[in-house]
Amino acid sequence: MSVKEIRTQADLYCMFKKTIEEKIHFDDVEICRIELEYRMKPSRRRADLVIFIKNSLGEEKPFVVIETKRSREHEDETDYGQKFVFPILGEITLQEAMDKGLLDAGSYKYHMGALQQAREYARGIGAPFSAVCYGDSLFIRSLHEQHGKFYKCRDLSEEFAKRILKDLSQLYEIIKSAR
Repeated sequence: MSVKEIRTQADLYCMFKKTIEEKIHFDDVEICRIELEYRMKPSRRRADLVIFIKNSLGEEKPFVVIETKRSREHEDETDYGQKFVFPILGEITLQEAMDKGLLDAGSYKYHMGALQQAREYARGIGAPFSAVCYGDSLFIRSLHEQHGKFYKCRDLSEEFAKRILKDLSQLYEIIKSAR
């Protein structure tokens, strides 16, 4: 693991931990803790970060797995058909967002291997969301792959963490109501 990846992981952990310590709730979702280097049983693999929520019975369950990566260099396997939600436009593909000038292809290249790793970890522990963070940007995707969000990581503040967690909580409510 590179120094940049370790720093990104530590920065995200601290940002989310401070926010979670405030005992925040969004709708019916209570974010309760974050764990660093979460062991994926029975393997020896570890998810970089896992954020947990409490369900209606007070039990903790995984909510989002975040994998940190050091660089997007040489990663040209971006899935331009992946869909995510824009507040005003609704659900559109990455390609449509770039065509509309909403996203820059160079800034939002996500290697399919990194996305797949995060998705496998999330599925393995039952988290509804997986994410990949390259330090300057964060991409979160639901396991159903119908919902996702991009964030530029300019300011790793508690307000930024709250915005991400609130958005995830809203997407979670959409997913639950669609079932």
